[in-house]
Amino acid sequence: MDKPVSVRSDYRVTVDDTVWNVRALGQPAPSLPTIVMVAGLGSGEYLLPHAEELADSRHILVPDMPGFGHSRGPRRLRTVDEFAEALLTFLDAEAGGCADLIGNSFGTQVVLAAAARRPSAARRVVLVGPTFDRSARSYPRTLARWLAIATKEPPALGLSLARSYLQSGLRTPALALRAAMNDLPEQRIQQMRCPVLIVRGAADRIAPMPWVRELQERAPDAHIAEVAGAAHTVDYAAPRQLAALTRRFLAIPGEAQEAASPTTTR
Repeated sequence: MDKPVSVRSDYRVTVDDTVWNVRALGQPAPSLPTIVMVAGLGSGEYLLPHAEELADSRHILVPDMPGFGHSRGPRRLRTVDEFAEALLTFLDAEAGGCADLIGNSFGTQVVLAAAARRPSAARRVVLVGPTFDRSARSYPRTLARWLAIATKEPPALGLSLARSYLQSGLRTPALALRAAMNDLPEQRIQQMRCPVLIVRGAADRIAPMPWVRELQERAPDAHIAEVAGAAHTVDYAAPRQLAALTRRFLAIPGEAQEAASPTTTR
C-alpha cells in the first residue's frame, strides 16, 4: 500500500520583528503536538526528506532559524541561548508553546538549550548528530572531522547548503559555529525533563559514539540509536531509516505506542 502523499505549504510569518521562513507539512494528530525540526548550519531545506517521511500522520514545521535561509531578524544571533530564545518565541506563535523537537547538528544544541530554559516547551526531544564534544571545540579539529566525512555525505547535500548560503551569506553560519564551540551541551542535557532520543550515523566522525554515550549517561532519560551507512546528516541521507526510529519514539499513531528503546537500524 502506497504511503499517503503529504501536503506541504511554505509561508512566512513575522514574530517579534523576526521574519520566519517556514515549511509546513502534514496534518495535526489528535493528542500529539506539532513536530518542529531545527537545522544545523544551514536552512531547513535539507531536513525535508525526514519530515516528508513523518508527515502522513503528524503536523510538522521546518523553519529557517533567524539569519539562515530566508529568515531574518532585527540583529544577528551570536549565542546558543539567543537562538534558543528565538526558537521558544517561534514555538509560542506557531506551535502552541509546546512541540516534539528534532534537531540536527548545531540544531541539537539549540533544541537542548530551549528545552532546558523552558521544560514545558518540549514533550520529547530527538538529537540527530549532536555537536560538539570537548575534543572538537576548535576550528582545526572541527574542520578535520568535516573533511573526514565529506565524501560520505550525498553530493546533493552540498547543493542544498550552497543555496542556503547564497540566501543568507556566511556571517550567521560563522557566528553560529563559534557559538556551538562555546556551548556545553553535556551540561544542558542534564536539565532535560522529557525523554530524549540521540541518533548518530554509524560513519559520523562529528558525533562519535563515546560522545553520544556521554550525553546519554548525563541525561535523566535518554536512548541511543545508530543508523548504519549514514554519516552526519542522517535526515537527508537516510530519512526512511531515521523516520522508523523517530516515528516509534514520538509515538505516532499506527506504530508502537510505547517508545521502546530504539536500536541500530539498517
